[in-house]
Amino acid sequence: MEVEGSEDVTRHVSVKTVVDYSPTRSRSAVALFVVDNLLSAVLIGPLVVFYWRGTWELLNVYLFPHNQAASGWTCSAIGTVGLLCLVCLQQPLARCI
Repeated sequence: MEVEGSEDVTRHVSVKTVVDYSPTRSRSAVALFVVDNLLSAVLIGPLVVFYWRGTWELLNVYLFPHNQAASGWTCSAIGTVGLLCLVCLQQPLARCI
C-alpha cells in the first residue's frame, strides 16, 4: 500500500534551505549585528586569549619548571598536534553534525 505523494516527500528530504543572515533587514538587526561584533572583538576575543595564555603559562611552570626551553617546545608541540587533529577531524565532524 503506497501513500499518495510519498515519493515526492522522500525525494526532497535532502534539500537544504538557505538562511539569510544579512543584517540589512531592519535597524534593530543592524544594531544587534554591530553590538555582537563589538562584544566579540572587545570582550570575548581578549578573554579567550587571556584564558589560553594562562593555561600555557601554567604548563610552562609545572611541566618542566627548571627548563623553560623544553617546556616551551613541549607546549608548542601539544598545541600543534591538537590543532592538526582538529583540522583533520573537521570534515568527519561536519558530516556527523
